[in-house]
Amino acid sequence: MEQLLVILLLWISQNSDFDYHESMGTPAIEQVSQLELAHIYVGDDIHAQGFINDEEKADIFTSLMNSLEAVYAADKNTIYLGERVDVDTAYGRSIVVHELIHFLQNVHQHHTQVNCGNALEKDAYFIQADYMREHRLVPPFTNFTVRIRSLCEEDMF
Repeated sequence: MEQLLVILLLWISQNSDFDYHESMGTPAIEQVSQLELAHIYVGDDIHAQGFINDEEKADIFTSLMNSLEAVYAADKNTIYLGERVDVDTAYGRSIVVHELIHFLQNVHQHHTQVNCGNALEKDAYFIQADYMREHRLVPPFTNFTVRIRSLCEEDMF
């Protein structure tokens, strides 16, 4: 798997403004259940939201379990792939590319330059789309979707 990550990181380096050198290493990668992926994504934040009741929590987890494909956890330097992601396919590798962008953003400290984590999504989606188009796949998201997912809360109001 590490060889695949290096190949994808080198592709990113050649096809974007993100630099990668092998001395940066690679993140760990684990395949997990959809439920575990939802828990990793949400973390303890959902429990801190006192205004969310148990029914709303269940709805959130159901939605996440159906929609999440992968998560990069910077604190563990690990990419968690949902059980439905097949890295033997171009689409599955595009998901890894998306998460590798977050790894590189972490390495380059991009989170210090933005107002919120959502702002980091734009680069990840656009580079994932480039990878998909290179492999003759149509991205399952539009520029509008990417811009919405990249908004910070203060940008919405």
